[in-house]
Amino acid sequence: MVFYKPMLSTVKLAVKTEIAEAGGWSVEKVVSALSKITGSTGFPTPLDYVDALASVRQDIKRLVYELLYSKQYQRNKELATLLSSLVNPQKPV
Repeated sequence: MVFYKPMLSTVKLAVKTEIAEAGGWSVEKVVSALSKITGSTGFPTPLDYVDALASVRQDIKRLVYELLYSKQYQRNKELATLLSSLVNPQKPV
């Protein structure tokens, strides 16, 4: 496990990563390469790109949540209420 501060980042926090030495790439070389491609978010740009492609839109999350709640509510109102209370209210569904 390695902590590093990106060269280009405006974020003051260190980034934590796990690195395995392989194929002639030392830990120092990997950290140096990651540091150089880390953007303003504090994460390496390729990871930000993949994260953006893999994210699910909020309206789709809300639709799935409401459908699941509706189906469960028809079967067991108490269980549906209990399960929905376990959802973190600070995170948008």
